Amino acid sequence: MHHMSDGYTPTPEEQLAHTVEALYLKRRRTITDPETAEAFDIALEAAQLVVDGTLARGHITAEQHQLLAGMLQAARRAPNLL
Repeated sequence: MHHMSDGYTPTPEEQLAHTVEALYLKRRRTITDPETAEAFDIALEAAQLVVDGTLARGHITAEQHQLLAGMLQAARRAPNLL
């Protein structure tokens, strides 16, 4: 991971990718492994279904749904950023 000392500031998506990777490494897994990355993507797809259902039930606004959906989409790119 790049640090500010080398003149590069990681993007929020890159920071998230490294944070997610650290969670997986604690369990001796990596999201750079294709099978693990696929399972990670499936889990985030399921999370998107929850967010969609929350909107459908009127528990969140369309703006909140758009924000959460965007965050989940960004998280889904994490394996490709490492």
